Amino acid sequence: MPDTRWFDGGKTNVCFNSVDRHVADGHGAEVGLVWE
Repeated sequence: MPDTRWFDGGKTNVCFNSVDRHVADGHGAEVGLVWE
């Protein structure tokens, strides 16, 4: 499908999609990532 396009010219904010939206939903006090 070389001629197919989705959201042509669209942009996304990766930080918002992976962190900020969870804080906005009230989950800011929860652990988001554990690294050992």
